[in-house]
Amino acid sequence: MKQNPAICRPMTPNPPEQLQQGDLHLRRWQASDAPALEAAASSSLAELTPWMPWATQGYGATQAQQFLAQTKTWWEAGDAYDYALLLDGQPSGSFGLMRGDDADTLEMGYWLATRATGRG
Repeated sequence: MKQNPAICRPMTPNPPEQLQQGDLHLRRWQASDAPALEAAASSSLAELTPWMPWATQGYGATQAQQFLAQTKTWWEAGDAYDYALLLDGQPSGSFGLMRGDDADTLEMGYWLATRATGRG
């Protein structure tokens, strides 16, 4: 049986580094976003913990920096594309596209800071 070559290939072409539609603004995560990521995640642990395995007490600067470094690696390898979800110019959550179990599919995941919910 011949192996499907799509299983090993990165997603192509890469998506744009910024997407904007109306009030929705997604921008590729940057290393300088670490403080805002830490603040958004740590202030939202009560809501995130049941759904996000990484959202635990003690989430701080180190975890934010590690996540941002990992998103850079994934993006450059074509394995996943993670965006900061910006509200009023500030990272207020995350949106990501990653390869699904089937090589021809993508999965998406997202979370919002508690302060960003309820805006429709």
